[in-house]
Amino acid sequence: MPRTDTLFVADSNSCKFIKYEFFPPRSGDVRPVSGIWNSSTVVISSPALVKKESDIENNVVSGVVFVYFIIVIFFLRQIISVTAPLFSTFLRHSNNSKLEEKTGLSYKRNIFFFLSALFLTISIVATVGGELKEIYEIFIPYFFLIIFGILISVWLLRKLIFRLTSWLTQDKHTFSEIERISYNYFILGTSFSFIMIIYKLTTGYMTLEYMLNTLSIVFLATYIMYIFRTFEVIRSHRFSIVFYILYLCTVEILPLSILTNLILAL
Repeated sequence: MPRTDTLFVADSNSCKFIKYEFFPPRSGDVRPVSGIWNSSTVVISSPALVKKESDIENNVVSGVVFVYFIIVIFFLRQIISVTAPLFSTFLRHSNNSKLEEKTGLSYKRNIFFFLSALFLTISIVATVGGELKEIYEIFIPYFFLIIFGILISVWLLRKLIFRLTSWLTQDKHTFSEIERISYNYFILGTSFSFIMIIYKLTTGYMTLEYMLNTLSIVFLATYIMYIFRTFEVIRSHRFSIVFYILYLCTVEILPLSILTNLILAL
């Protein structure tokens, strides 16, 4: 007695449902695939869902990048006005106090910090978003929310640890200063990464490997500079080397360890 079965064939452009009738094969009977084509075979074609989802992802990602550049242009005047005072803090530590004394400049620095966090989020999604989708099968635009949420969580955790350390040592000035310095070095890392990525885009084709290497090298270099600056600040307030080691373990290494374990646990 004949049976009716359905085959589903798909590629990146289309998918087909092939309905055909056949007689059940006997045990050990092997038939060629061309045997499914007969007068009763029905082929139904429809657009591939994969391509439609990919188009939506590309449109959303492009929209996010476009909105980001619109926001940067909107705050461009504030960014330019704070750039020189901000980068002068890397040359002389005393310039950091001058920056914080001016409320307007510190407010503009905070805007710059927020835009830097958005840039890092977009860069991470552009670099490893495709690989993450293949592993976790998550809609790529969701990674914007996930990664930005992780950055905000790390910032809040560090802020909490700074407050706790200030309370334990009864010294609010030292760790408040270090916290603000960390904002400056984060902006430094994203600024150099942005310049190198834009330069590569304007001079030639940029690969994902280049973007990943740029982010890794620049942020590693700025983090090492930041560690040396924190040592300078803590020593200037007459804390011991032992205390600085404890500070590194709790304030600097602990949040990174939690972040790494969170990523590996996904």
